[in-house]
Amino acid sequence: MDMQRAKSRLEAEHKLLKIETEALAALQNSQEETHHEVVSTSESCLIAKIRQMEDTIAKGDQILITRIQDLEDDKTLLENICLDLKKKKRGIFGRRMQDRQTEMDKMRRKMQESKK
Repeated sequence: MDMQRAKSRLEAEHKLLKIETEALAALQNSQEETHHEVVSTSESCLIAKIRQMEDTIAKGDQILITRIQDLEDDKTLLENICLDLKKKKRGIFGRRMQDRQTEMDKMRRKMQESKK
């Protein structure tokens, strides 16, 4: 009879362990699913932030490109004004002007020398 009781007690413990094992497996699966959802959500958030930052950088680059183009246009306009003034100043009988780049280099050199 003691053997019978021991056997039934062992069978009962076995059933309890089996139930606990199944519960732990279910809990582990649930936690893995939750972890996967959290990682997926975090990944989505990071991707969205990266795209937003890329858009911000692209807009900033476009603003800078536009600003540089405006400054280059202003520079060309001012150079043309300076060349026209120089041409008017030399008059009809003054020496003939050289090409645009050479004249601009001369004017820059002269301005730098006068600053020293």
